[in-house]
Amino acid sequence: MSNSRPNMSIISIKIFYTII
Repeated sequence: MSNSRPNMSIISIKIFYTII
């Protein structure tokens, strides 16, 4: 939350990669 950009992006990418 401290970061300007939300970590949701990173988490989404990680999950996507995990699925693949």
